Order: sequence, then structure tokens, then C-alpha cells
Amino acid sequence: FENSTTIEYYLPTMQQVTIIFSDIMGKELMRLQSRESHEKGQYTIQLGAGNYPSGIYIVTFLTDDKKISKRIVKK
Repeated sequence: FENSTTIEYYLPTMQQVTIIFSDIMGKELMRLQSRESHEKGQYTIQLGAGNYPSGIYIVTFLTDDKKISKRIVKK
């Protein structure tokens, strides 16, 4: 991705969601956290990272019962 990327996710049940954007060394750069639970369904967010240099980053998706991390590359 360049300055922003779209993240899509599905919740099978009502849950709170936290999305963490970190550098490859694990330093947290951005945290998007819901204050209320989201209903079951498909969601899309835009993650803006224009202020960060090119490189490999980690996006971690946390819910009440799961933790999923994915590597993404910023050009």
C-alpha cells in the first residue's frame, strides 16, 4: 500500500474490536479501539499511514476471543 490501505473484517458475533498498527520491531504506532461492541457483520476501515516510511508493518486485530496479526508492506 502507499498512503492508506483498506482493512476488511467479519465478526461472527457481537464483540469489541481493537486494531493495532505496529512497526516490524513491535512498537505500537497506532491503535483503533471500539468503545462499544460491534454487531455481527462485515466491516471496512481505512488505515492511513502516510506519515510513516516505506517498510514492513504489522496489523493486529483483537476481539473478545481472537488475536490475528498480518504483515503489510508500505511502498
